[in-house]
Amino acid sequence: MDLYNDKYIQIKLNQDNACMEYQWKRFVPDKAFRGLLDKIYDYTVEHKCDKMLVDMEKMRVIPVESQKWVESDWFPRMIGQGVKIFAMVMPKDKETTGSISKKEMDAMVQDQIKKSGVASVTFNDLDKAKEWIAQRT
Repeated sequence: MDLYNDKYIQIKLNQDNACMEYQWKRFVPDKAFRGLLDKIYDYTVEHKCDKMLVDMEKMRVIPVESQKWVESDWFPRMIGQGVKIFAMVMPKDKETTGSISKKEMDAMVQDQIKKSGVASVTFNDLDKAKEWIAQRT
């Protein structure tokens, strides 16, 4: 079910497995990025989702201040809300200047993942990420 769609992001709810799916379409300025993540948080609460599927293939870069905010504010709230599973699809071409890497993504949420027991896996293929999420109950 489509929940939201604009020039930066598409947010969907997969009702079959209580998964919030969102696809970043391009680089997002810092303020808009935080607002969109807050929107995802609100949908997650509303629909009682415990899984996240994040497609970052087209996003490429997250502003440094937003990385810090994700780590210190948003991700802990998501965990507190009951999200237990994160699948992240990373850009296939990690050599592209400015693309976000698995290492950078892991560094943003590494401490929270360790403390919370959240299952988090990065993929380079959206179909494999969807398959992995579907296998988690």
